[in-house]
Formats: sequence, C-alpha cells, structure tokens
Amino acid sequence: DEPEHAMSLLVAPLTGRVLRVREPHEQLVSRGTPLMDVGDPRDMEVIAHVPPANASDVRDGEPMQVRRQDVDTPLLAVVTRVDSGSAANPSEPPPVDAHGAFTSTPRGLSDGARVTVSIVLWSGADVVRVPRTALVAVKGGWEVFRVTAGRARPVVVTVGHRGASDAEVVSGLTEGDTVVALPDEHVRAGTRMTGEVWAGGS
Repeated sequence: DEPEHAMSLLVAPLTGRVLRVREPHEQLVSRGTPLMDVGDPRDMEVIAHVPPANASDVRDGEPMQVRRQDVDTPLLAVVTRVDSGSAANPSEPPPVDAHGAFTSTPRGLSDGARVTVSIVLWSGADVVRVPRTALVAVKGGWEVFRVTAGRARPVVVTVGHRGASDAEVVSGLTEGDTVVALPDEHVRAGTRMTGEVWAGGS
C-alpha cells in the first residue's frame, strides 16, 4: 500500500491575490517553507534606480510612467520617497532608489517584475526642443547649427531644462526650425547638409 500523506488547508493571513508562487510543483514540504506570496495589488510599489546625475532633481510627488515589456500603455505612479544607498567606491556618488506608488491597481504586474520607469522631472506647454546631441558648447553658452536653404548656420541658443535625450531651447530658435541633430567636426557655417536633421517642437 502507498503511504498516506496528511494534507492541510492553507489559510492566508490576509485577504489579497497570489502575487508569486514559490513552489509550483506538488511535493512534500516542511513546516515553515514559503509557498507563495500573497498581497493586495493596491499596495504594490515600484522601485527605480536613478542615475546619480539626476538624483538631486527627483522629488516626492513627481509623476512616474511604468512600462511593461511588450505593452505600449504605461502604468502611472507617483514618487513617494527617495533613498540614498552606500557606494561601493567612496569616490563614486551613492546609488539612489526612487520608490513609487501606483495611482490605480497595476493589473498585469507580478511581484518582482522588471519594468522600465520614466520620472517626469518637468513638463511645459509649447516647448521648443532639440536633441541634446545637437548642442555645441561655445564660450559662454551653447549653439546649434540651424539648416537654412540646405546649409548649416550656427545659432546661439539659451538652453533651459534638459532631459535624457532632449533639451528645451528658451531663445534662439522657433518651433519648426530644422537643426543638425548630430554635428561633428566637419560641420561649419555654410556646410551643405544632406544627413540627419531635426525639426523640433513641443
């Protein structure tokens, strides 16, 4: 005869959903073995590792966009706190983690899922912007090469807010101007442009 095994009814200590199954296969387990994680999805948080260069700009209450793999529509969250860790190398800036709370139940997410997070540090209306790669450092500020009649013309600009890929241009350009997106040492005043350009706007 096959030995009989005792079966016990598992009672969760709280009401919620199964977020992760730790033991997916039928087997004997000893008392105290974690079998699954149960929680309220409304209490889930997102943790984003913030580059040290941007850490000082992150504040509580700022919007976050959380993107899942193969899903176009982001989940929305807000920053609830920012924690500084300890750097492995004392000469390097310490790592920073931004914790966020979802504004609605994050359906489709499981505990420990890896996501891509964007934190909105600033937003504005009718913003003229260019790629950061279009900015050329000059004495006392910045300039870009605006393309007029197919030729590059250097224009001094005043730069405002800067993001990971784009920069706000406060003065020097108007919406719809075309600039050289990635100028190199060969680009000068009057250079005929046939390569990569950018028509920026809000």
